[in-house]
Amino acid sequence: MDMLLLNFTRYYHDYSVLWGNLTPEEQALCMHPMHYEALRHRIPYMFQCVCDSNGRPKSYRKYNVSAIGFAYNSTLEKYGTFLGVNIKPIENMRTTCAEAVVMGSALAAGYDVIIAIMVAGVPQEGDEREVLYPCDNCLLTLQVISEVPEDAYYISWNPSNNLMRMMSIGEILKANGYAKDR
Repeated sequence: MDMLLLNFTRYYHDYSVLWGNLTPEEQALCMHPMHYEALRHRIPYMFQCVCDSNGRPKSYRKYNVSAIGFAYNSTLEKYGTFLGVNIKPIENMRTTCAEAVVMGSALAAGYDVIIAIMVAGVPQEGDEREVLYPCDNCLLTLQVISEVPEDAYYISWNPSNNLMRMMSIGEILKANGYAKDR
């Protein structure tokens, strides 16, 4: 966790300098530096929440994913967090992903910038990746929802190996062959 915060702080400093050199049109396509500062302070709380909620998902196959989103409501000028878990209690049922629950809750509450989504869970059997990544449905949702900017963060923690990865939504989309719709 400390290394994640240290790397995030370095990135935030570089981003703040870069922000000042952007045109207003370019700034409109990027997340404001104040959101990064707010996120930096909220990461430990978010981590504690996903740890606490990791046993609450409902999955017949014991594939448990919990998530927390950090979002901003520009009308009320306030930040909020939204918890979610995956739901698939029986085999012949469509999966509801934790990320989708988080995004839907934030949007329903009137939040118009999703700054970060943190997930906790162990990859499914047969998946060789060390941490969780969004499924195809979540990738498509992240691609088309305008309230999720490319520079929003996706933070994934695997409790079985204690590995945490932080990447931008744009990086994840690009790596999986998706382009962000503007």
